[in-house]
Amino acid sequence: MTLFDVWQGDNPRLSIPDFFLWLEERNIPNFFPSILLIDENELSNYEIFIQDNVIYKKNGEVLHHIASDSELIFIIDHNLRVLACSTTDKIRHPSLSYYKPILGSGSLWVNNGHIVKISLNSGHYIPQIKHYIQTIKILEEKSLMLRDDLVLHYYENFEEVLSTVGAFKSKYMAYE
Repeated sequence: MTLFDVWQGDNPRLSIPDFFLWLEERNIPNFFPSILLIDENELSNYEIFIQDNVIYKKNGEVLHHIASDSELIFIIDHNLRVLACSTTDKIRHPSLSYYKPILGSGSLWVNNGHIVKISLNSGHYIPQIKHYIQTIKILEEKSLMLRDDLVLHYYENFEEVLSTVGAFKSKYMAYE
């Protein structure tokens, strides 16, 4: 169980609208998992590149990760780098950002370099609709064309939504 889960349990009607406000008033017990932070010198090893709508690892290999038992998390840092790695108990989105502000985050399921499903969720960053829009725009600027029928997970009003990229764009990006 994460602190975010505890916040949601303590706050069923969202009387405290911000997780971080709630967190400031808590003593963090030792039994909560800690996050491993990846050193800035090592981060370049996690950078992914997009060319001709195919995702590649830094070493030039086509990215392939469709395992259902672990997520391939990603962030877009302030330098517009897209960094990705498999999640573990100690590896989460802040592992890739060193808890610094980011431009986007989520999870990818990739088959032979092509995204088969995408989630724009991050329990640590608690993104809003404007952040999802920003993430999609940045990925598309980097030549990743997200198909309209691609499965998309995101949160709206603290409720998980399972949709498609096309439906999301029609609802939130039609007039951009």
